[in-house]
Amino acid sequence: MNRFRLLLAIPLFFIAIVGVLIFFTDPFAPLRWYLGPQYKNDAKAFLSAVSSGEYEKASKSLSRNPRADETGNAAKTQWISAMHELKTQGFYPVEYINLKVPHDREHMDGRADITFMEDGKRQSYYTILTFDLGGVHQACIFSPETKHTEAWNKINCHY
Repeated sequence: MNRFRLLLAIPLFFIAIVGVLIFFTDPFAPLRWYLGPQYKNDAKAFLSAVSSGEYEKASKSLSRNPRADETGNAAKTQWISAMHELKTQGFYPVEYINLKVPHDREHMDGRADITFMEDGKRQSYYTILTFDLGGVHQACIFSPETKHTEAWNKINCHY
């Protein structure tokens, strides 16, 4: 009986040591293990819908913090109309590649190269995605600054 306890105690001891090491070296690792796949699914759903012009569908994967004087639905409706307006101005996403979520161990953000139609020509932009529990929070074009990318960032990136 004592031998059985010893055989049970040794693996439990090592599991406890590993748990303590993970907690002290990277306390948010378990949270990332849980949220990472969810964030990747949110990013795929958002980017696929926005690339196909389905802004209503994309808004379901979008997390917006409404201002004090508006509801969450009003914020999403405003986002949808702003995206339609941007499309009428000749700037809209058509595809994405190189989606990586999470981008690194320290941040729960993502990166993707989004190809846009910009005044009738295809142009790719490096985009940074941030998340919260409701989905994609921001989709910011990193550079270069043009009138279209500034308009995109005004709609999709909250500084």
